[in-house]
Amino acid sequence: MGRRLLILVGMALAVGFGSVVRLAQAQSQPPAPAGSPASGPSAMAAQEGLPDLPRSARGLPAAEPTPTTAEPAEEPSGLGPPQPATPTGQADPFAGPATPTTPPPPPEAAPAEPPPSLPAPPEAMPPAPAEAVPPDPVPPPEGPRPAPLDPHVRRAQVALPKAARTAPKAPAGAPAAGPAPESNPLPPASEVPGQPPPSAARVEADPFVLPAERLPLGRQALGLTVEVQAPPTLNIHKEATLKIVVRNTGTSDAVGVVVRDQLPDGLDFLGSQPTEQRADGFLFWSLATVPAASERVIVLRVRPNRVGSFDHAATVTMRAGSKSRTLVREPKLKVEQTVSSAKVRKGKPVEFRITVSNPGDGPVRDVIVRAKLSDGLRHESGEPNDQNLFEQTLDVIEPAQRVTLDPLVADTILGGPQFCQVTATSPDISPSPPDVEKVQDIEVVEPKLELSISGPDKRYADTIASYVITVKNPGTVTARNVRVLATLPVSGRPVEIPSGARWDGKGGLSWTLSQLEPGDKEKVMLPFRVHLGGIELYQIAVEVRGEGGLADKKTFNTDVTGLADVAFDVSERRRSIDVGDITTFQIKIKNYGSKEATRLLISAKLSDNIDAVETDNGSDQREQAQYNPAERELKFPQIDRLGPGKDLVLGIKVKANKPGMASCRVYLMHDDLETGVKLDAVAVTRVTSMRR
Repeated sequence: MGRRLLILVGMALAVGFGSVVRLAQAQSQPPAPAGSPASGPSAMAAQEGLPDLPRSARGLPAAEPTPTTAEPAEEPSGLGPPQPATPTGQADPFAGPATPTTPPPPPEAAPAEPPPSLPAPPEAMPPAPAEAVPPDPVPPPEGPRPAPLDPHVRRAQVALPKAARTAPKAPAGAPAAGPAPESNPLPPASEVPGQPPPSAARVEADPFVLPAERLPLGRQALGLTVEVQAPPTLNIHKEATLKIVVRNTGTSDAVGVVVRDQLPDGLDFLGSQPTEQRADGFLFWSLATVPAASERVIVLRVRPNRVGSFDHAATVTMRAGSKSRTLVREPKLKVEQTVSSAKVRKGKPVEFRITVSNPGDGPVRDVIVRAKLSDGLRHESGEPNDQNLFEQTLDVIEPAQRVTLDPLVADTILGGPQFCQVTATSPDISPSPPDVEKVQDIEVVEPKLELSISGPDKRYADTIASYVITVKNPGTVTARNVRVLATLPVSGRPVEIPSGARWDGKGGLSWTLSQLEPGDKEKVMLPFRVHLGGIELYQIAVEVRGEGGLADKKTFNTDVTGLADVAFDVSERRRSIDVGDITTFQIKIKNYGSKEATRLLISAKLSDNIDAVETDNGSDQREQAQYNPAERELKFPQIDRLGPGKDLVLGIKVKANKPGMASCRVYLMHDDLETGVKLDAVAVTRVTSMRR
């Protein structure tokens, strides 16, 4: 019995326990060789600064160790390296890989009685037969061993990568590992009164994207390292303390830090500070935020329940984030436009004053200001511009800044409504608000002069024609210094000089008006009369002019034609005759007109107390007139024409046949008389009887 106790103590001293956890590749280190400075749990705790827990603080009793074949006492230093046990349990996706090992079989080790409440560990293998153990120990694998940073504790610090855990390979000849058990291999931990039960859902339910208010601005430099500290050697069934140290060597806080741990087989978990959480066989500690240049320490209380070496691995995850702060501004453009006068007289310049401002809170860049003039406006430069469009570029307009452009001066070339449309655009503003466009309307007023002439279209020569000149202003403003000139033909002359007119003696009749208001009610009528002389086409030319280049012209034609003005009279030389006497009625015809008379028809009707004896037609032909005694009517032969100023004398010789008043009524018709119109004249004489 004493020999076995010495062998067990020697194995405990020979097998050192050091844990180095690398999150990138997490490989286990071989156990420390025999003769390590550590001589027991108390010495290891003193060297690491860990308290040696009293025996009363131990929790559950140790599980039954795996029975092994005893080694000869003469060769205590010939312990071979621990053989890896068959991996069991599910791989933690967050924890680093750990290679569990089984302790070398102690010689003739008596198995301890396991407590009735705890079953044997699932990883425990049945004891191997004595002949299966090789007589000589297997030497440890050759290879460089990392120099420890501390003479008692080997540790490593690495940046936090995404850990991947893989199961270790079974040694040659070992049976294949079975499916991972579904149950949690860790013993249940006691809950602290008043503390909510552990729940992994609370950890996993945290949002992956951290709230912006929890994140700092700019580039974040995180240097999160994890170090698992453990004594190099432990005594079985002795309570020990393990540490997980998480350091943030960066300049930014690490948030969402979670430590996950799965104790290896052979360790009983007694408790931790801070209190752990459990889920799926793992231990969790939510450290929340680890400030920059600080560290958080998790202290685990464990108790080994079997002899051998083991690796203790912990995995740390975090959520690193950064944020940027962007200020969204709203640059604006506002166009204001004023004009020198809303009403401008045609021909006068107009000035548009344009101001572009930025009422927003951000700068506006590359501002293009375009001004479009209507067709009735022309830029003062006079340069040809088909679209009448002008533009100016402003590099930048700061918030609350107002930029006043040089005045845009335009000449008014057409009357009526005109406009200047100004638009400001910038790539910083989209869509374009209504304030970026401003239309300034103006009214270009202009006086106008319009005249008309009324008079006869046709007139006979040597007559008087009446004319009226009408002048009005159809524009929108007063016309000033208006002068009207009427030019008469050479053969025409005014009958009298109208009131307010002036005759120059050369055919010019003129009027002067100081001003003429717009509107039909303000029109001016200028009447005058003209004596028309010879036969010709009379043209009266009228011209009106006003201030500002106003002008209008009109002509009026009167066709002056000749008139066949035929007149005649009938006379009798003797005022009284006796019955049986012969007398003559003389007919004198004259054309007083300016046109020859054509187709003259002359007839005469005698009273019943005289008879026609002979007629004279006034020509050399001596053709007699036709006499109808029954009707007592005479018809002279037709006279084809009678020229202007010409005259003709006809005669009727009659004989009185009874006393009484005798008459000769003569009728005359020609082509210039209207249809059905006859000129007539009568001459009378007294017929007396021979008795007196």
